[in-house]
Amino acid sequence: AAQQARGIFLPIASSDPSLAFEVSLSVYRGYPPNSGWTSQRALDLDASDLLDAVMQNLSRGSRVLLAGTSMGAAVAAQLAAERPESVAGLVVSSPWSTLWAETLAFEVPFTWLLWPWLWESNRFDSVAAVASLPQDLPVAVLSSSGDRVIPPAEQRDVFVASTAAQKWWLPVDAGHADNWKMARAEASHLRDWVLASVRAPSTPEVWSRHHDEMHQDGDEKVHCWTYHTWPRLW
Repeated sequence: AAQQARGIFLPIASSDPSLAFEVSLSVYRGYPPNSGWTSQRALDLDASDLLDAVMQNLSRGSRVLLAGTSMGAAVAAQLAAERPESVAGLVVSSPWSTLWAETLAFEVPFTWLLWPWLWESNRFDSVAAVASLPQDLPVAVLSSSGDRVIPPAEQRDVFVASTAAQKWWLPVDAGHADNWKMARAEASHLRDWVLASVRAPSTPEVWSRHHDEMHQDGDEKVHCWTYHTWPRLW
């Protein structure tokens, strides 16, 4: 997750020394160091809890940039749809259109991995989520045109669904979730997306990492980290 976040935001920061980002992220349940099992409900809860934790440290009326890759793109789109008042802009990388479409497109023998999620497929609808966003919320779609996991046509459907007054379709000849390659190729356009969304603070500081145990569900704890990254260190 940290590598994917860096892959998107470091090329943007490198393209404009005036930009800086503080990136907060969580790790799915069932992925080290977390225990448990990932579900749509768990993903929604953890994403919402992470946003709550971030908003508590911001001044009243502040908004955030949301980013997500692959399944995380569906989570980010859903969170933006549920809480648009807290979101300044949305960027999704290698997104699927709907979980149903992705399951049908998934290559054998791996299709069975997604079938247990189909009963929640109406919730994993990135097209509907993006279509519901306010028109003044800028949207960028990084599309991996060489993707063999999520067909580029699905990624295009997410972009077309957006009614944003400012939106960016950014196709790059890259494999699935290759954020570093895609963001480097489209850094100038991603910079435009950032500037259309919110002006980031320009004062450089030192890179740091802060660890929290964010959400408890029974005996489970979900770990999240906040990364502070500035281009002068990279």
